[in-house]
Amino acid sequence: MKNKVLKLLFVGAALLLSGCATMNKEECLSADWQLLGLTDGAKGYRLARLDEHRSACAEYGVSPDPIAYRKGYDEGIVTYCTPANGYQQGLNGNNYYGQCPANLHDAFAKAHEQGLQRYALQSEINALENELYRYEDEIDQLESDIRDKEVEYLQADEVSVRRRLLIELGRLRDDRRHLQYDLRALERDLSLKEHELLALPQYHY
Repeated sequence: MKNKVLKLLFVGAALLLSGCATMNKEECLSADWQLLGLTDGAKGYRLARLDEHRSACAEYGVSPDPIAYRKGYDEGIVTYCTPANGYQQGLNGNNYYGQCPANLHDAFAKAHEQGLQRYALQSEINALENELYRYEDEIDQLESDIRDKEVEYLQADEVSVRRRLLIELGRLRDDRRHLQYDLRALERDLSLKEHELLALPQYHY
C-alpha cells in the first residue's frame, strides 16, 4: 500500500511537470494505466481526460489501456466525489462539471453549491475591502494635500496667490467630501455582505 501511494504521488508530480501535453514520452512508455486512472479520478478530472492522454501518447506509438484506466478512474472518482470535497471545491471557487457518478452526484453538487455561495460572497467582500482601502488611501492623500495648501495659504503674501490657493483648497475639500460619502456607502455595502456571509448556514459533513 505504501509503495502504491508513493507511486501515485510520483505520477501526480510528473503530470504537473509535463506542461501542456498531459504526458511526455517517458510517462507514456512506462504508464500504469490503472494507477493513472486512479490519479485522474481522485483529482476530479472528467473521463475525457483519457482522450487527452491518448493524444499525448499517440506520437510515441503508445495507446492507453482503456479498461485498466477506467477501473482506476472509477475507484479514484469516488474519493473525489464526497460532500466534504464538494464543499471545499466550491469554497475554492472551482467549477463542477458533473463528473461524479449518479449515486454521488446529488450530495456532491449540493455541497459544492453551498461552498460556491460562500466563495462568491467572500469574493465580493474582498473586492469591497480592497475598494475601501483604496478610498482611505485617497482620502489620506487629500488630507495631506489640504494641509500643504493651508500652509502655503498662510505663508502667501500676494492677494492673487491667496485667492488661487483658496480655490484649490475648496476643490480639494470637495473631493474629500465626495470620497468620504462614497466611503460611507462602501462601508454600508461591506457590512451588509458580511451579515449575509454570517447568515449562510454552516455546512456539516
